[in-house]
Amino acid sequence: MDDLRTFTSMLQGDDAILKSRIGPLDIACVAPELCSVFIVKTGADGTQTGRLALTGEIDGGLFDLSVRIPESFRVQRITDDGERFTVTSDDGRSAHGTPSQFARSPGIKLIGRLYQPLRGVKILDREYNPLYEQHFEESFLATHLLPVERPLDRDWQLPMPAHLETDPVLGEIRRSDIGENTYEAAVPVTGGEICVGFDSAGPEKVIALLPHARALVRSFDRILRDGIEFLWNWGLEGGETEEERVRFLDEILPPACLFVYRSGDFELHFTAGVTEEFIQNGFWAVVLFRADMRPVGVTFTA
Repeated sequence: MDDLRTFTSMLQGDDAILKSRIGPLDIACVAPELCSVFIVKTGADGTQTGRLALTGEIDGGLFDLSVRIPESFRVQRITDDGERFTVTSDDGRSAHGTPSQFARSPGIKLIGRLYQPLRGVKILDREYNPLYEQHFEESFLATHLLPVERPLDRDWQLPMPAHLETDPVLGEIRRSDIGENTYEAAVPVTGGEICVGFDSAGPEKVIALLPHARALVRSFDRILRDGIEFLWNWGLEGGETEEERVRFLDEILPPACLFVYRSGDFELHFTAGVTEEFIQNGFWAVVLFRADMRPVGVTFTA
């Protein structure tokens, strides 16, 4: 929405404001009890794009978001029951969840005034991932199962036990301490310990991913070796010497985190090591892997 006043007017029942924002093919749901407005607009080419406005606890801040709709999911109606939105397609399928859960959708984009960052479900980009649309659709239809951080939905929080049963390979799997409402485990590996985390996964999804996570831990030496080699080759500019390669391999420290996506793809975080000759100070490298343990890309985070 354009600003907090427009958003508030819609929630107070100003039909004129709402009608001025939607076209004949657009679908809208104003949910005063959720302090949210959900609109799906249809472009000239028939593409549908969601627009979600919701408020957070911090200074009444407005979160104005663009929500991607799966290509195979043609929205027919949006309703709310005072607790959650339900978005229904023309083939009868539905995705439901709180405003904050829809704000975790893959491909989420932030628009208006923001008071804290939001992050959507992690999916490997199309350039690396021929199953992108399938992974996107799975996450969208599982919106009601996505864990969220509490401030956006005020008094509502997805019930999550403090820990799952101890796993024979991963050990104790506990709620994350770093703000994300999800799970992680500290796992001994060759040369130290690594944090294995589960992105955007509640208890049921973590349990479903456990066999895959165990396989990743058992193959960690191979994953680490392939990841470091991929990172070196990705950064080649030409003219590097064997001495530089050996120094890079010697300087890079063991990774600190391995995050498993809902799809089974994963990423390996190198949070320290190597001089600015190789990686700019203040940044760390993240190597992206397909579920079959093939490294396919590199990104950096600060």
